[in-house]
Amino acid sequence: MERGGDGKAEIRLVKYRWALFTTEPKDLRQFYESHYRKMAQEQEVSRPLNSNTVILDYRSVRNGQAVEEWAELFAECLPGRIAYFLSHSSENEALLLTQAKLPVSSKLLCGSLIVSGSDGRGKYSDIVVGLMDQFVPRALLSLLRGQYQVGFPPTVVVLGTPSNPEILRALALDAKALFFSSRDSQLPHSVVDILEERGVDVVDLEWLRTSGWRAQLRNFSTQYDLSAMLSDIDRIELLVRGEVGGRPVLSSCTTLFVGWLLSQLRSRVSSFHRGTVECVTSVGRKWNLSFSLDDKAPAAIRMGDMLAVELLVSEENLSSRSFFSPRRVRITLPEAGLFETEVFTEDGSSCVTGTHRELGAKEDLRRFFVRGDSTASYPEAFILGKEFSDLLSGAS
Repeated sequence: MERGGDGKAEIRLVKYRWALFTTEPKDLRQFYESHYRKMAQEQEVSRPLNSNTVILDYRSVRNGQAVEEWAELFAECLPGRIAYFLSHSSENEALLLTQAKLPVSSKLLCGSLIVSGSDGRGKYSDIVVGLMDQFVPRALLSLLRGQYQVGFPPTVVVLGTPSNPEILRALALDAKALFFSSRDSQLPHSVVDILEERGVDVVDLEWLRTSGWRAQLRNFSTQYDLSAMLSDIDRIELLVRGEVGGRPVLSSCTTLFVGWLLSQLRSRVSSFHRGTVECVTSVGRKWNLSFSLDDKAPAAIRMGDMLAVELLVSEENLSSRSFFSPRRVRITLPEAGLFETEVFTEDGSSCVTGTHRELGAKEDLRRFFVRGDSTASYPEAFILGKEFSDLLSGAS
């Protein structure tokens, strides 16, 4: 079966060619090789032998296309050998993948996924699809590890909330990178400990969603001395989509951005009182973080996501600052696809605009693979964001 893919944000002339067959686990490796020889006679393909991807899907999937699109993303960006295992549920008992029914047994769907560009050449990936609940954890791990391209640690992808941490803990010992979404799942503490100890690159899809906000501050800092302003910050105000008069429920994306701001200011949260969080820098200076709600935001903005962030300098420090130094910086998202950054100085104000891309999880990942995004500051942002979130929860 072939299907075209043109993405949501940009035209991509890509075709996906699937071929899946029911196979016994013991025949998997032999089938990979015989099937590749057959497909290579039909189409000119390159077969990367240096990449392993393991996708663990714990969602209740009702549509086979939801599985196919995730597999196609990794076949396009990380071609090689892909193992896609779903958690067994009543919804996916009749799951069809490219006209092949996923067996509700220990049997597997095995074959190839070829991604072709405009030149017709194909990037060939071996692929196997199965139900993880049809195997005891030890047998599933043996199956997965037995199919790795030798010498290349796997990229592990977690969709949904893990129901069996034993498998994920074991794969965390193998992984070179792990992808997940803190919006949809929480990694078990034992898994997080292993990832941190081994220095595994953790990519949170919600962290990728903060990239636009982080970029706006970085762009601002290329023109102004942001570090000097940060040393004089009196308060930061966030505007979040939510019901006016209600208690703020912040999204994972907003929480991570707050954690990133705290790390940039070398600060920790201290206390919460009447809607304001008191923060303390590493040198003992205090500043406040507050937030307000807006229920008239564009429909594309999720509940709990940010609409604006404003940085204000302490009044007592204004006299010691340059005439052209920023007194206030306000970054807003007046429309779903546009940022506005306003800078206020003693001399006046200026405004610049920037693109905001609300792409969705798969497109965010595709941009990550193509253009990159640093995850170096993510661990600290995650920890500080969690401290912030726990403080708000404890005060409610």
